[in-house]
Amino acid sequence: MSLIPNVLFKRQFVLMLVVFAFSVPLSRSQDVTSDREEIAKAKQLFMAADFDKAISILEPVLAQQDLESNKTKHDVTRWLARCYDAKQQWADAESAYVQALRAAPPTFELSVESERLWRTYWRAWIGVHGTIKPPDPPPDIKTIAILDFRNSLVGPGSSEYDNFRWGFADMMSKQLEGCLKLLIVERERISHILDEIGFQRDSDIVDQQTAVRVGKIVGAHLVVFGSYIGFQDDMRLHARVVIVETGVQLVSEDVKGEIEEFDELTEELAVKICKGCGSKVDELRVKEKTPTRSLDAWKAFTEARFYEQKGQIQLALEKYQEAAGHDPEFVEAKEKIERLKPISL
Repeated sequence: MSLIPNVLFKRQFVLMLVVFAFSVPLSRSQDVTSDREEIAKAKQLFMAADFDKAISILEPVLAQQDLESNKTKHDVTRWLARCYDAKQQWADAESAYVQALRAAPPTFELSVESERLWRTYWRAWIGVHGTIKPPDPPPDIKTIAILDFRNSLVGPGSSEYDNFRWGFADMMSKQLEGCLKLLIVERERISHILDEIGFQRDSDIVDQQTAVRVGKIVGAHLVVFGSYIGFQDDMRLHARVVIVETGVQLVSEDVKGEIEEFDELTEELAVKICKGCGSKVDELRVKEKTPTRSLDAWKAFTEARFYEQKGQIQLALEKYQEAAGHDPEFVEAKEKIERLKPISL
């Protein structure tokens, strides 16, 4: 019996397997390219304020069960949420967040750019994970939460810096990323908790008891809170760190200077906190994480965030533009402008 037919059959079979093996990744690669192209189209439509068309493109992409990467999930959800935010469709935004979080690993988190969307996002997070707490860090890492500071400045114009109560906390939460053994709890997660427990950010004062309570809810090991005291030309920025489990104060540090030196003062205080918590610190990274060195820019930015939280989009946009005008390198302000411009049309 001739072996030639069998040999030919085997060769054809092997060839079919090779073709199949190469065709599957190629097909998926084409799908990934298509997803990215659709997201790019939706972005252009969003910038043109055509939110309905953008939504019609993004919803089918998010609905796919085999999105290639977490980045794709992140990007499509980001733009879809932006569109829902513009149309004030909070329930749809929450559904999109739930869909993305359920399809991703437990450690997957989304960045939320809208002040108005954070509450929606945390509802979705709790619905999926059953808790507001972030994923557990590695054993050698401590989580730290930075709460609002108290404005204790005196003299003319001191009330102009009321928004620095969260402005200082926001800036230090970025700078403390230079601590190599500390993991920062998102400020927005903390804000959600303060709202849930009925804390009035405009009038209530963060004390040690409140700090420990919030720390327990968000699963933090350590909590920072403090105040800025004195005059604009002679200010003392004070911070305390409390161990959540015991309520014992671990660190108490001060830095002094003029409010014009706010960037250097917060950097100095961040380094002291890192060292006081027993963490090595990358001082260059602390400086790199400072978002702006212009007092006028940071002042306008904190005012803009206040207006955005209140839903006053046009006023928020004007203040973000003012911030970018004072500091053209202020990346976060420019990102806010890009997002709010289509919504304000």
